[in-house]
Amino acid sequence: MPINFAVSREDILRGKQGAPGWYTLLVKNVSQGPGKNDPQSNTVTIKMVIEDGPDKNVFGAPVTHYLSEKAPGMAVPFLEAVTGRRLPENGATPDVEKSVGRKVKAYLKWDLEFKSWKCQDFMPESGVFAA
Repeated sequence: MPINFAVSREDILRGKQGAPGWYTLLVKNVSQGPGKNDPQSNTVTIKMVIEDGPDKNVFGAPVTHYLSEKAPGMAVPFLEAVTGRRLPENGATPDVEKSVGRKVKAYLKWDLEFKSWKCQDFMPESGVFAA
């Protein structure tokens, strides 16, 4: 009796290393849960896929990015890029779930330790912020 083991294209691309650079990502899912190292804090997990960029061999590869309530300032580049607008100087409370279906550019680099893509920086898909 055969033992079939399903492996999707995304599963294969998950471990595929590519050239670093600016890639267009599509936000597929946003979820919130307890932090990995501190379950008392919340972490937002953003799941995206590569749609365009310098290395066509990795189009469709998954990219995961995390926002931690313990380091909210580190979320600013993603939030500004996905909305295309700078956050107000006095702060904001954007709904991260509204990023689902939107595109954003990210500078991606392959993380050898975790064998996955890591977002180094973000910018709006258009490359410029709205006035």
